[in-house]
Amino acid sequence: MDKVHVLNTGLYNAMRAAYGSVRLYKSGETARYDEDAGTALDGGGDSYARDVKGGERYVVDCPYCGRNDRLWVSYLAGAFAEGRGRRIRFPRSLVICHGCLFQRDAVRYRDFWSRLETAGYVGDATLVAPGDAEPSDDGGRPEAPDRPPAEILPACVPLTGAGVPGAVGDWLRGRGIDPAALERELGACWSHDPKGRGYGVGRIVFPVWQDRRIVGWQGRCLDRDVGPGEPKYWFPSGSRADLWLYNRDRARWCDPVVLTEGVLDVFKVGPAGVARFGKATHPRQLALLRALWGSRSVVYLPDGNDPQAIDKAREEAVSWRTRGLFEGGVHLAYLPRGRDPGDMTREEIREVIREQTGKVVP
Repeated sequence: MDKVHVLNTGLYNAMRAAYGSVRLYKSGETARYDEDAGTALDGGGDSYARDVKGGERYVVDCPYCGRNDRLWVSYLAGAFAEGRGRRIRFPRSLVICHGCLFQRDAVRYRDFWSRLETAGYVGDATLVAPGDAEPSDDGGRPEAPDRPPAEILPACVPLTGAGVPGAVGDWLRGRGIDPAALERELGACWSHDPKGRGYGVGRIVFPVWQDRRIVGWQGRCLDRDVGPGEPKYWFPSGSRADLWLYNRDRARWCDPVVLTEGVLDVFKVGPAGVARFGKATHPRQLALLRALWGSRSVVYLPDGNDPQAIDKAREEAVSWRTRGLFEGGVHLAYLPRGRDPGDMTREEIREVIREQTGKVVP
């Protein structure tokens, strides 16, 4: 048998011994990651990797649900890298079955790792060459608000910084949104003059990241400023929102992904949410959804206070199911009548989805 070159020989061989045939995905591709510096209390000052993205993966038939090619394991799962004067540990949680999500079951998760250990994988003692994993040059946060290219975003200040009108924080908190959390999670900022005209109303600015770079932004004014000349949402000239799925970089590894209408809906859903900036899904956005989540499942979450949005969700869901676009299915979740995601807490939304679809939102 020809020798297969892989980035983590110990893990690959253990998976072959435990599960039989192993398929390689993205062979030779190194991952990128962010890291948290440890202290002496954490075991000698080791660093801990997080937000691991991309890289070589080992794929096997899932022993728990029996589905072919559904159990995916990152080559960095349970490994560590020595280099740059420190040890960087990678979590064991870099595993997923796109069929049954066995990794959420503590018993099955322990059984999975027990099989690999029995097959000879020694987990944290497995060495990965320093060059086989590289830290992200932007800290691993595609939404980081401190790296906006000036030629794309308008002049902005941090949402929690000095100079932001008090009404902005009051409006957000009135919707159950912590401004600091919105800034931290979505990179939201405030622009006094987003249109660059020297007049007009200010807006909360949401950078749109796609594949780890800013491609545009959307501005949201306060409800009190909405009028004939000031629509609630505004894109700068030349924007191609039909090519975007908001928050896709954070959500791309989630199963299910939760499809919403707007940016603030995504914040309420959490990392698994993506928005299409409207009631309907453009064909280009659907193609992107399929490319990223075609082997997984979609939860469609229309606003409960908009009958047209609900009708459109039903229409699209039926079409996508009939065409078999998503292997894990398309699941509709209906919010209580008269409510939209912005009126609810993250926990309430996740419970609605779990009760109606059986899906657990990560």
